[in-house]
Amino acid sequence: MIPQLWFAPAHNLKAQVRRKKRDGDGRIVRVKEGRRLVVQFEEIRIGEKTVLNELMRLSAVFVFARVELGMQGLRNPVEDVPVKDKPKRRERTRRLRGDEETRLLAACRESRCAPLAAIVELAWETACRRVEIVELLRWEDINFDRKTAVLRGTKSSDGSYRERTIGLSSRAIEILRELPA
Repeated sequence: MIPQLWFAPAHNLKAQVRRKKRDGDGRIVRVKEGRRLVVQFEEIRIGEKTVLNELMRLSAVFVFARVELGMQGLRNPVEDVPVKDKPKRRERTRRLRGDEETRLLAACRESRCAPLAAIVELAWETACRRVEIVELLRWEDINFDRKTAVLRGTKSSDGSYRERTIGLSSRAIEILRELPA
């Protein structure tokens, strides 16, 4: 299956792989042809993200073998795939629709984690990650007068860690004031 994925063009969202067909119970489907049973195959469409994931998984195997197992002469074939043929990572944008926000907050309030609803709302208001709100946001770093907060040790897009100041909306300040110190 992997070799078929290697050279699937990045722009081809309808790349296909062949895999064994399975029934509802997960058993491989076999059809009688003459005296013998033959395995049935089906074509499955895959997206470019799947191709990228498979390439990265395969590359990791070769890196592990070279570094951890001492197989220095082993060549990583994924490095030979031209960069233009490798799919690009896509940003994913998902917005809540209809009554999803109300239902999500209701479920958060019913959970065993008391501050979960506040954490989710703060994430919406500040565009921060969960780890930034839960682990990096400190009371001493919040300035209610200037409506800002300093997050220390946030991960940036280049993989480094740095300090970042974020603005706080009126709703974010309201949520923070409702939380116990």
